[in-house]
Amino acid sequence: MVKLRKLAKDFWSKGLVVIVCATIIASCGTDTSSEITSDDIYFDDGYDKNVNSRLPRITFDEEDFNFGIIIEGEKVSHLYKFENTGKSDLIISNVQTSCGCTSSKDYTKKPIKPGEKGEIEIEFDSTEKSGDIKKSISVITNCNPNKSILYILGDVINTDKIKKLQQK
Repeated sequence: MVKLRKLAKDFWSKGLVVIVCATIIASCGTDTSSEITSDDIYFDDGYDKNVNSRLPRITFDEEDFNFGIIIEGEKVSHLYKFENTGKSDLIISNVQTSCGCTSSKDYTKKPIKPGEKGEIEIEFDSTEKSGDIKKSISVITNCNPNKSILYILGDVINTDKIKKLQQK
């Protein structure tokens, strides 16, 4: 009799576990009425008009510069000029180039007051380059957004190609 009770108890406890599991699995059906969609989520873009009105603003005379034709092996440079058109001091924390052939020679490192101007000098080394180039320069500042992208463009022609053109 004790064995029979134990057997019945084990059956009901295991049966109960099976019933609970079956209920959980059945409740995970395909009802999508409670799914979260992108419409249910609020994304804060961080944009606050009042804050931005008090920040510095970097305004470049030009964001793209085309060197035109560059003879392979030449080092060419360009001076980007900008103005702080914002309401507080502009600070450039870094100037990063997209590859080793392009470098920032110098840039204004002191804080630039509203209305003042600054410069960023970029150099491109065309050694072992040929064809069209497009290199980016990232200027990291205390503006919002904090990164401005500048580009240099050009067409690097190797000396062999120039000699062939001269012979024609």
